Amino acid sequence: MPDEYEEIEIYEQPDGSFTDADGNPVDEDGEPITIESAATPPAVGDTPAVPKVGKAPKLLIAGAAAAVLLVGGGIAYGLSAVGDQNTVSDVKDAAASKSSQARAAVSSKKEEVTAVDACSDLAGAMWTRSTEPLMQLKVTDSVTLPSGFAGRLEKADEVVILQTAKTTWGLYIAEPAPAKDAAAGDPWWKATVDTAKGLHVTEGPGDGTDENVAGACKQGVAGPYRVVGKGIPENARGLKDDQVEVAAVQADGGSETGVLAVIGDRVVKADLEAAPADEKGAEK
Repeated sequence: MPDEYEEIEIYEQPDGSFTDADGNPVDEDGEPITIESAATPPAVGDTPAVPKVGKAPKLLIAGAAAAVLLVGGGIAYGLSAVGDQNTVSDVKDAAASKSSQARAAVSSKKEEVTAVDACSDLAGAMWTRSTEPLMQLKVTDSVTLPSGFAGRLEKADEVVILQTAKTTWGLYIAEPAPAKDAAAGDPWWKATVDTAKGLHVTEGPGDGTDENVAGACKQGVAGPYRVVGKGIPENARGLKDDQVEVAAVQADGGSETGVLAVIGDRVVKADLEAAPADEKGAEK
């Protein structure tokens, strides 16, 4: 008598595995295959246990690095740079270092932007009606003008300033008639300023033939400038802080920042520089 047996339908799947008619996994003989079930994930709201370790996994640190960099202002710092840094402190230190480097780079760029060329940037120290200037004149030396020139200055409509040599300047006031003992030419009263060693000023009649030396800057516009430092005549000060009336001004063609100016009854040497950041562009 034939042995009893149970007929089982087996289906071979494309991946080479086998299933019965109900789709359950079986082996090639039709025997059921037991598959160990995966751990049940925690339900929403459950907090899975976290092993306590001395150092956090690097993938976790990479995430922390990304967070630190994002909070730090989006500094470009690749996660690959984390390397052997395994603690949050390591990453923060690295991010802080990169942040300092970035700030230094930005500061360097700002210095490049604010590099001063007095010959072309002098107008940046002038006041306008609505805003404070971005530049300023910082007085480094000053001396009282000779009495003859100072007296004429009070009545003058204009003062002409020329750089006649590397360290020599001429200040000129037009005379209504030729001055006594003046040479032939336009009537001018002249103050000669020598800047080679401090400031030394002499005066006398001019002959109207002086010219700017080659490479000299154009005379600046007279008017209110931001001026700081010592030796500023009080009667030249305006209503706003550091607002000073300048009668004549010219940048030194042989210097990046040097300026010579007539303020009140004094002639001053100054440097053109950027105004302090907290004072730039403030409306008053």
